[in-house]
Amino acid sequence: MKLSKPAFVIAGILFAVLSSASAFAAGLPGVEVELLRNKIHHAGVAVMMDFVITNNSNKAVTIHLDANPFENHRNVIADGDTYSLDGAGKYNGIVVPPGESVKKTLYVDNFPYNIKQFDSIKLMGRSSVTSKNNPYGEFFYVFKDVEIPSFPNSNKNKCFFLDTEFEMSVDKIAANGNDLEVLVSLTNNGKRNKRISCTQKGKATDNDGNEYEVKDSQQYMYTDIASGESENVKVIVMDGAKRDFKKIRLMYNVDEVGGDKLSYPVLLQLDGLSSM
Repeated sequence: MKLSKPAFVIAGILFAVLSSASAFAAGLPGVEVELLRNKIHHAGVAVMMDFVITNNSNKAVTIHLDANPFENHRNVIADGDTYSLDGAGKYNGIVVPPGESVKKTLYVDNFPYNIKQFDSIKLMGRSSVTSKNNPYGEFFYVFKDVEIPSFPNSNKNKCFFLDTEFEMSVDKIAANGNDLEVLVSLTNNGKRNKRISCTQKGKATDNDGNEYEVKDSQQYMYTDIASGESENVKVIVMDGAKRDFKKIRLMYNVDEVGGDKLSYPVLLQLDGLSSM
């Protein structure tokens, strides 16, 4: 039977809608997922988020996040680009007993410093909750307009430790022989103890465009900073005494103690400093 033009258009629209719709319900029956929006942690180029999975059913539920390797996992949208939602052991089964909740930390990696919002986050995967129409227990939960916290300002303009769980202050800038030394205080405002270390050298650029080597005074050693406590690090610009610096960059590594034992790089940024 040949369709008339209006009927053909309507049929085409209906087909497009059905094709784009999933054959399974978005969420799992009896399972709630909450994104803890006030706990989002922007650490360097990673944004870490906690999801709480609550099983309100009377049976244990096993969940595998992003379990199908043939699917497209770039399921986070921000500023017109797409990113992957990842996490330690995410392919392992998460077992949620009946009437209980489980928290899972996931992250978006290689994310720009300056973007302040996720347009949408799609948490998806497979589960033990199956049906005739959903034999693999596929599911997804979507979270819209998720705000990303800004990095705290330090006591000096354009000076940051690019981790929202640290507060930084520049306490002293002084020449030591031919070098420039900057004493920086870091306060751990996170709930977990942190261990920071510097295993690579950085770079500084003065106002004339000359480049200088930068290192930490305890290069290859580590500093433990307990939750709520402060510790000092000393940044050294080699042969940088009596210079005005446009930028100073040094990368640290931060390890969290406990939980998923996350480890991530964080940039120390010091702009517009001088010992003169």
